[in-house]
Amino acid sequence: MAKYILRYLFLFGVSFIVACKKFSPKLDTPSYISIPSYNVIYKSTYANGGPGTTNHKFTDVTVTVNGVDYGIFPIPCKVPIPASGSASVNIKPVIKVNGVASLRSEYSPIKLFDTTVVLERGKVTEVKPTFDYYATGVTFYWVEDFEITGSSLVGDTAIKLQTADKFEGAKAVKIELRNGQSSCMAYSSSTFALPTGGRILYLEVNYKCNQPFDVGLLDANKNIVGGSSAGGAKPSGAWNKIYIFLTPVASGSPQSAYYVYFYFNNKAEDFENNGVGANPTVLIDNIKVVSQP
Repeated sequence: MAKYILRYLFLFGVSFIVACKKFSPKLDTPSYISIPSYNVIYKSTYANGGPGTTNHKFTDVTVTVNGVDYGIFPIPCKVPIPASGSASVNIKPVIKVNGVASLRSEYSPIKLFDTTVVLERGKVTEVKPTFDYYATGVTFYWVEDFEITGSSLVGDTAIKLQTADKFEGAKAVKIELRNGQSSCMAYSSSTFALPTGGRILYLEVNYKCNQPFDVGLLDANKNIVGGSSAGGAKPSGAWNKIYIFLTPVASGSPQSAYYVYFYFNNKAEDFENNGVGANPTVLIDNIKVVSQP
């Protein structure tokens, strides 16, 4: 009896090995698309005014090849593609919404980059996308780079144009609380008829600060719309860029016109490094409020 059992086990083992070989799928070597970085180049004219700075902080991209969505990838990246030959490639930029790493979204005011490449299995094809705003459909409500005389950002005496520390160009705004000032609210010098009904609306801004600050909307009487800010930035010792999502505030409490505001105070617990020996300071450059239907 034992020899029959051993023979059966032997035959079963051989059959299993043959079956594995027979049904094991063949894995083809993929092609690769490498995206090392990106460019931003604007057209000379737009349907709704100028777009201001070309500086952007796209952290990731989504990649679609021949209509197949391969997901989101950090820049730089190398994307495996299980195909070869001529391929249509679409790349969309992705941002951190309100500076939050876990909240990422395609930046819809910027149109996708599309190109055609020839893929070869086992080889890497480099693609460096060039991004631009949509020429139509995108509206620039407020663009302020502080390069001309005066400023469309107003408030109290804590707000000053200065040249010593700026992101680009010749000037930036410095907001520094001194002489017993407890807080500052800076806001646009005029109101804007911003879109509601769920339309995409962002504020872009370059900043540097040792103190958190908030961004939001005021109504025509300078009351905070929605009762709270739309978002804000944490302390950053180097110039940074953030995209504040204004849609929930504008669409949640629709108004006929809005001011856009920046606010911060001098609470010691909010200072970088607990505020030891620090003056609460916020530097702002390149404000841009933009919508996309």
